[in-house]
Amino acid sequence: MRFNYQPPVSKVLAYGVIKPRKQPGPQYWPDYVGELELTHEHVMELIRLALDRECQKVPSQWVEVYGQVHGWRALGQLKAAEAAEPLLSLLGDEGDDWVTDEIPYVYGMIGAVAIPALASYLGKSSKQDWGRMTTISCLRAIAEANPEAQSDCVAALAAQLDDARRNAPEINGLLIAELVELKAVDAAPAIEQAYATDNVDELMAGSWASIQVSLGLKMRSDFSEADFQPKIPPELAEIQRLGRMGAEMSDDVADAPMSLSDALMMSPEPGINAGKGFGGNGFGGNGFGGTNKNNKKKK
Repeated sequence: MRFNYQPPVSKVLAYGVIKPRKQPGPQYWPDYVGELELTHEHVMELIRLALDRECQKVPSQWVEVYGQVHGWRALGQLKAAEAAEPLLSLLGDEGDDWVTDEIPYVYGMIGAVAIPALASYLGKSSKQDWGRMTTISCLRAIAEANPEAQSDCVAALAAQLDDARRNAPEINGLLIAELVELKAVDAAPAIEQAYATDNVDELMAGSWASIQVSLGLKMRSDFSEADFQPKIPPELAEIQRLGRMGAEMSDDVADAPMSLSDALMMSPEPGINAGKGFGGNGFGGNGFGGTNKNNKKKK
């Protein structure tokens, strides 16, 4: 496979292997701009690289497999406003942990100029929920990296709660969780209306009582402890019910001796960490995404 890029973008393509970090973030990225003397005249070719899915098709031992990642990082460092719209095409790549983990940081570096494009994408119900959820994190990232843009990001997020009845519960849950992270007290009325639709994933956002306390609107003593318990989605409640039934049935044979083969069957596979999911707020431990453990893009 042959890639057609000119220096210095060809050097970005072949920059090297990216090792996963427990604490990912732009502060750990190479200085592509300084090292490779990138300028805004290279932005269009960097956009082409960032979107080049041929990088995903090369053998995993080739450094070019990381070309897209290096490309969008360089665009972020250049604060390339021209990339705000094109990069949206990556957001629908469900299961691509590199996109989920890093694209919010890239938009945070691009800044407020990207808010209209992100808000437009988020407002399109035809887009996949995975992409819309990544967009929510992108808006939060812009707000955190650019305090002067926080009010615009909050407005864009809160506006989507007007469609709370039509949104997926997970979309509403993440919108609310990110608004709370941004301490968006002014968004409280929109959040309350969203809860009134009974269409919020409370496992992601928390109960309405917990939101009010987090935003400083009320004291914890204003509620009973039951008010802080999130509502369980019906499908999860059914799974829990079946789990309890299974546990009750297993009690009947709990005292029976266990064979060696049974014990081996019950042992977890090496390297599997049970109970590890996306993280505290629906995405990764750092707030914006997960890391693919094999250090390569998911296909």
